[in-house]
Amino acid sequence: PGRGGFAERQARRVFEERARQAVEEVNASRGALHEGSEEVLLGCGAEGPTGADLPSGARVLLVDDPGGGRLAAALRERGLRISRWCRFARGPSGAGAAASPERRAGGQLFDAAVVRLPATKAALDLALAALAPLLAVGAPLWIYGARSEGALSAKAALREPAFVGARTAVTRGGFAVAKASRSGTSVDEFALSAHGERVRLEVEARKLKWLVYPGLFAGGTLDIMTKLLLEALPAPPAGARILDFCCGSGAIAAAMGLRAEDARLHLLDADAVALEAARANVPQAKKLFLSDAWASVPESTTYDWILSNPPVHLGLQCDFTVLTALLAGGPPRLRTGGALYLVAQTYVPVGLLAPEASSVWTDGRFTVWRLPPSATPRPTAGGSEG
Repeated sequence: PGRGGFAERQARRVFEERARQAVEEVNASRGALHEGSEEVLLGCGAEGPTGADLPSGARVLLVDDPGGGRLAAALRERGLRISRWCRFARGPSGAGAAASPERRAGGQLFDAAVVRLPATKAALDLALAALAPLLAVGAPLWIYGARSEGALSAKAALREPAFVGARTAVTRGGFAVAKASRSGTSVDEFALSAHGERVRLEVEARKLKWLVYPGLFAGGTLDIMTKLLLEALPAPPAGARILDFCCGSGAIAAAMGLRAEDARLHLLDADAVALEAARANVPQAKKLFLSDAWASVPESTTYDWILSNPPVHLGLQCDFTVLTALLAGGPPRLRTGGALYLVAQTYVPVGLLAPEASSVWTDGRFTVWRLPPSATPRPTAGGSEG
């Protein structure tokens, strides 16, 4: 029995290490997609922003550029001035993330824009609606990304009346760059509220008035995985502080608010548009964090429950970066007796990435996992905290 137990432990360690390596490879592939996309964009010559006929001092708006500054540096070398709009929080502070771009001081328009292809068509359409009124007539706009992300279809989003001359300017390897110019037709000023949709979301056997925006996960429905997570949960602790991690439009937090009116709800998402919807849908929330994983959450903030249906795809590509951040940062933020509950497709190796995780429900396709606090859980804070 001793030798068998040792062999079993050794085998598990091997599987855990292989799972970690596989996840690291998946996460690294996301970075490789962006690097390849950026490389093709920078190598476009006259078809791209670094070779375009833009005068020195022209203002270029970079949209959701997740790179390490190569694109901005190349444009600055040409004497161009750079502004940024990121819908998604990235990095330690999430600085600059916003649901919509800001108009330049004095109402001046941008001379060009470069857009990193979003994960969904709806998100791209929303971004272009926000950009169009900020671009000068004739301003070029580029959209760059991988073919596996849908880059060859990007030109279809550059529609009249806002844009003219839409085409796929460059294709190279697995990457593509679309290009168009701002037309002379005026368009309405962008207001995020004008793009919202009011629906009824059935949560806890109640139909709630619900706000959604284009590109949000599950739209105005309760997706099957969130539904299964909610069904698997026990009753929340009295007066619990609960974090809805990757909250989207706020369905998990809303359900907890219905189950326990004394629950203190915090919501977190990297998507500024999602957080605007959640703000409207869960007005009783004590705190909302626009945050790249845990980056904007104070280390002193602890929870009785952390709940999540974390994304494991970005568009059509697997991406475990959010999941690994949740597993690493969640348990240390749990109070004594607390728990992290998450739902994932069963193929996702949660149990190998977090050996302390236990399955509380599965149907073979989806699994609900529970993680306890880390070895040194943080004490429960006083009830006066939000």
